[in-house]
Amino acid sequence: MGLEKLWIKDDSVNPSNSFKDRVVTVAITMARAFGFEAISCASTGNLANATAAHAAKANMPCYVFVPDDLERAKILATAGLSFLGLGTQPPTADWGSMLATARTFVILSPHVALLPGLAIFLVVLSLNVLGDALQDYLDPRMRHG
Repeated sequence: MGLEKLWIKDDSVNPSNSFKDRVVTVAITMARAFGFEAISCASTGNLANATAAHAAKANMPCYVFVPDDLERAKILATAGLSFLGLGTQPPTADWGSMLATARTFVILSPHVALLPGLAIFLVVLSLNVLGDALQDYLDPRMRHG
């Protein structure tokens, strides 16, 4: 190939497997250098997950601002990252981390795992039903008559 050096980027080693991980790593490093105690971002997906994962690794609180029309799958992805230990860290409340913690108590106290799991299920189901109802109401192709 005539190349002296070939560099290969491997994003599979990043906590959230996102191309945003590298940028967030630099941002959090600089935030620590400037003396910031918390991290925040406005995002609807990859940036939010990467920021939460890297802030957790740095033991910094993370605040993510999301629009009210956030896609339902992203709620599940964020809860999944927290369940795996890559999202928000205690004492910050998060349904995914609550589920992960509840695994050890599921035999003695199943309600501890049931409540956050049910909350995730109901929020996603409600958003699906609401989205379908809005589509039926607002989409002229769906109207009968």
